[in-house]
Parts: sequence; structure tokens; C-alpha cells
Amino acid sequence: MLNRAFLNRRDLLGRMAAGAGALVLPHVAMESLVAAVPKTHNIIQPQTIVGIARSQVSKAEDMDFADIKAVVSEAVKRAGGLRGIVKNKDTVILKPNLMCLYINSSGEKLYPKANSITTDYRVTRAVAQLVRELNPKGKIIVAESSAFQQTRPTMVALNYTKEHLPEVDGFICLEESGKYEQWDSPKLTTVTLPRDVGIYPDHMKPNKSPEFYMNKLYYNADVLISIPCLKNHHIAGITGAIKNVAIGSSPPNIYGRKGTLTVTQATPKYIVEKWGPRIILERSKKINHDRFYLGLWMHDYYLCKPPDFVVTDGLQGSQNGPDIPSTCKQKTIEDNKMNMRLILAGQDPIAVDTVHALVMGFDPYMVNHIVNLSAFGCADATRLRIHGEPVHTIRKNFELLGGRGRESKLGWAGHPQMQIESAMIRDNKLHLCVKSEPNHIHMLEVLVDGVRRDEAILGGFENVVLDLGAAARTGRKVKVCGYDRYLHYAEQTVRIEQKA
Repeated sequence: MLNRAFLNRRDLLGRMAAGAGALVLPHVAMESLVAAVPKTHNIIQPQTIVGIARSQVSKAEDMDFADIKAVVSEAVKRAGGLRGIVKNKDTVILKPNLMCLYINSSGEKLYPKANSITTDYRVTRAVAQLVRELNPKGKIIVAESSAFQQTRPTMVALNYTKEHLPEVDGFICLEESGKYEQWDSPKLTTVTLPRDVGIYPDHMKPNKSPEFYMNKLYYNADVLISIPCLKNHHIAGITGAIKNVAIGSSPPNIYGRKGTLTVTQATPKYIVEKWGPRIILERSKKINHDRFYLGLWMHDYYLCKPPDFVVTDGLQGSQNGPDIPSTCKQKTIEDNKMNMRLILAGQDPIAVDTVHALVMGFDPYMVNHIVNLSAFGCADATRLRIHGEPVHTIRKNFELLGGRGRESKLGWAGHPQMQIESAMIRDNKLHLCVKSEPNHIHMLEVLVDGVRRDEAILGGFENVVLDLGAAARTGRKVKVCGYDRYLHYAEQTVRIEQKA
């Protein structure tokens, strides 16, 4: 069986303290497939599952709530479900991504449904309904802070209200966690990572000390579910489950700045007149947004409270970052929508973001915050298992024409080649010899008579030995699926006879 156990905060930090890292499997070279002693050290159980579901509705904007609930439910089910994560009487925080109401570059106002930039309230409602089924007497809270405009009017305009989310008990705007730089606010708590775990320099923090500040209710919640959007980012490469909490949950009364709102395309006059001098939600003045340091910050702040589950809103998907750069030919939101009709889900946020990157044509091994957190989840696509839509069938090339985030673009289109040289069943064991071009194939999956085996094979492809047990019989059809490290795909099917 697949191991779906998810590391909680304490387990994660303990693992880092113990120095655990990725297991490197040696390559196996065999002279003779038949004569060789069977080897099993190259056969692994995938570390985690990522569920992917895709709607059959042809356009994301045509999906109604029933369609969205169905695809959310299917992705969550394929990822192992919420049972065992959510319990009755829990306090559950739902953290969507409501980064703005107006796009800075174009001044366009976002609308609530499938806008590609913010989490569709209907996706959040579908998650809330799944939580409520397991938690009838508990609390469900939406917690968020916008990146630009004030969060409360953004929530209202994007239908994050009791009227549209009746399953939700409350809505927290994180900039309301106290007065500006009120370090001792009763609505805040401090978190200090264990020695040698934190990597963001203390002297660069606004308080010049090891502590991180979090909203107290957010931090003390029993369950945290991150609900990001499928989009790329001009600095970080991608935004997703990690960035949604590692930047988006930092209280702006601590990590924002204080100033007077000015009238811009993205901030209309009526907002300025209503709010006047306010905490500016933008964190880049307090949190270093250089690509390198941003990756360090996200590593640390994520570890203060990792999500327990992820549901990624990929109904549309957005290229060219959440704020369209001037270098981009596609000047409007509509131009940059990708019509993906996807939901990604999983218990491992690092794994979900790894798949998130690959679906958009980005290299997770070049996304700093994914690499930095690779000891705390599965950042290796060959060690996770996709349940649902295969990445190679849904991948699109998301453009990113501005910022250093472009460095994370996947450079190789990928056409891996492989060949089954021999295949036989002997003594209830399947023997395979598979050859490929160097670095073309990094992982194999095997289907026997249409049933996918739980195991994955990493290396030693010229001497694969799988124990089929008592179920072995003659006349089997074996399909071998080969993947490179970016989940580009090749396959071959053979029929084999059992040998005495």
C-alpha cells in the first residue's frame, strides 16, 4: 500500500533536526537478466499521492457549483481524502489566495468566478462542505490578507461572505491582528524554529530576532488547509500552496508597512477616501523579496505552521504572473487565462507544488522555496504517485515574460525513449530488461493486465524483478510506463509467457 502519512509540524522539525534527506538509489548493472540474483533495492513505494481531477466542461467560466464540487471532491478523494485529518469539533482554517481586487498593471477589477488570479469562492465552499461533513460541531474559519488592497472589501467583492459561504463560521483579515507594529498584540503569537532549522537571517527580520509572528487563532487551529491558485510568479517562479501560507498568512500589521493609500488604477478613489492612512499590505518592504532571500523566508515561515492539506484551484490557471508585466504581449487578465479546469489535492504541500510547477511547464528543481523545503516533503516527481489525470496529458506552457521567476521555466520539451529488451515470468516473478537513452528515464511504473502495481522502479532498469505472488499466470499483458524527472512520458506494452 502507498504510504500516505503526512508529517505534522513537530514531525517535520524533528526530521530536519535529525538531518534526514532524500534517499539516493544506486544504479544497478546486470550481466544477465535470467541468471542474476533478484534485486529489490531499486523498487520503492511512492512517498505520497497527489490527486488531480479535471472537469469535462469545456470552459472554466461555464462551470457551475455542482461541476466545481464534483471535481474538488474527486481530487480530494484521489489524494486520500480528509478523513483522519479533520475530526469533529476541530477548528479548521481555510486559507485561500485573495491577493487583490484590482490588478496593479492594468487596473482591471477581478470578478468572483474563475478569474484565474484569486481562489474562486466556490472552490473554497466545496472544501468547506467536505470539512463540514467530518466536522459538524467544529469551526470553519477563512483567514486571509490581500497583497495590495484592503482585505475586507476584497473579501466582500469576491463573495467571501456568510451569504455565499454559509458553511463558514468566520472571516479573519490578518491585518486586523493588532495595531501597526504592536508586537505584544493579544491577537498574535510568536513562533521560534529549533536551532539550525531557520535559514532566513535574523538581522533581516523587522524585529531583528529569531521570532516569527502569526495570528494566534490561525496558529492554534487544529487543521490548516491551503487553497491556492494555479499560477506562476515573476519572482518566485510559481505561487502555490507554500507561498500561499509562507507569505499570505504573515500579518501585515507586523510585516506590512504604514502609509497613506494613493489613487492608482488598482486603488480607486473611493477606497482611498474610505480608508485613508492605513497599513499597506505589501510585505516587500519588511520581507526581502529578492529571489534568493524570498526562498529562505518562505522555508522558515512555512515551517512555523505547515498546511495539513492542499486543494489547488486550477479552474483557469494564469500565466505571466499575478500582476501582468509591461514586457508581456498579453496585456489583460483574459489574455492570460489558461482554461485548465483542474483541481490538485494532497496531504504533502511540497509534492502538490512540485506537480503544480510541472503542470505549468516549470522546473520544480529550480524553484527556490520547493528546493529549500525538500527535506520536509516530496519534491522529487519520480517519488510521488499521481492519482487521476497524468501530468503529460494536461501540461501547458505557461509564459512568464517578466522577472527572475523566468529562471524556473522548464527548458526541455521532453520526448523520452525506452525499449523493453526482454520480459518474462519465472517462479511467480516478473523479470524485465528496459533500456533507454542516458537521463531519459528516471522512473518506471508497471501495469499487469491493466492493473497498476503499487511499486515504482528507480534505476536498475536492465534488471527489474517484481514479485507477483500467487497471482502469477500465463498470457499476461505487461505495460511499462517510463518517466523522466519532469514526468515526460513513454510507454510500451508486451505480452509474455510464464517460463518454467
